[in-house]
Amino acid sequence: MTDRPEARRPDAPRPYDVSTYGERIADIYDDLPRLPANTERAVEFLAAVAGRGPILELGIGTGRLALPLAQRGFAVHGIDASPAMVAKLRAKPGADRVTVAMGDFADVAIAERFALVFVAFNTFFGVLSRLYPVEVRYAWPSELDLMARLAGLRLRERWGGWSREAFGASSGAHVSVYERAREGAS
Repeated sequence: MTDRPEARRPDAPRPYDVSTYGERIADIYDDLPRLPANTERAVEFLAAVAGRGPILELGIGTGRLALPLAQRGFAVHGIDASPAMVAKLRAKPGADRVTVAMGDFADVAIAERFALVFVAFNTFFGVLSRLYPVEVRYAWPSELDLMARLAGLRLRERWGGWSREAFGASSGAHVSVYERAREGAS
């Protein structure tokens, strides 16, 4: 056997890349027991924050949040690296109202401006690896705040969930809303 990388056994799994997560999980994603059961609350929250839109979802996947937002009349755009996940989205009613750019959302340039850009359900934490099963490194809200500040954003509000429950030390989740930092503000 040779140690050249291109000499793999035919039955060996293909190497991971940015689309691997979606390619390996697309067929079962919508039925995962760990998938949040709070879709309606999330859509309510996002719709309220978006105002009149348009909306951009990073890691749009199968459209769990994008499709209900489009049904509410929002112009919804998304970015995803997985053709299999986007194919699942495209097979659903209303998918023709959602615009999707293919690629890694850390690198895809979008020219439009959006009233709301969001990342949901730990997607942000998988940017570095996108491996399945997903192993994520928890980022404390203060770390996210620092990354946001470095990107020219500031924290507008933080909640303990989509229903706007108070965020505190015992919160098991958070919904953080950032906005552009004002010129001259620190």
